[in-house]
Amino acid sequence: MTRGRKRRFNPNIPGHIEQEALPKGIYWENGRWYMLADHPEGGRQVKRTVAFRSARL
Repeated sequence: MTRGRKRRFNPNIPGHIEQEALPKGIYWENGRWYMLADHPEGGRQVKRTVAFRSARL
């Protein structure tokens, strides 16, 4: 099975972050790193914050 498409360059991600090295399923929006998780009661996925803007990766 193929891996899917590559992550496109996102100009909103801080410049010191190597975008090609980001793990699959981690996203950046509104000054926070988040991942999508299944809602505990079913239905839509929810965004779970992994780290905020000040975190060092």
